[in-house]
Amino acid sequence: MNQQKLVTKSMKRQDILLQYVRFQVIASDTQHRSYFVGCFKPSATQPDDFCWCTAARQLYVGDLVRGYLSESLDVKNLPLLVLE
Repeated sequence: MNQQKLVTKSMKRQDILLQYVRFQVIASDTQHRSYFVGCFKPSATQPDDFCWCTAARQLYVGDLVRGYLSESLDVKNLPLLVLE
């Protein structure tokens, strides 16, 4: 039962994060291969939420990319930015 609640809560958070389709790379940490990104809502011209994440390919500060955040089941890991 507890595991079911965790999965449902994670799915709800992921649904919210999937609304963001554009991200701008604000900073990068080359040692940990992570990125600080600004998330844009569909009609926004400026990022309205920010977070640290990882990505499957190298990104550069200033890059504007499309994708969504996929949260890790392990709270110690950063979310993965899945790119189109």
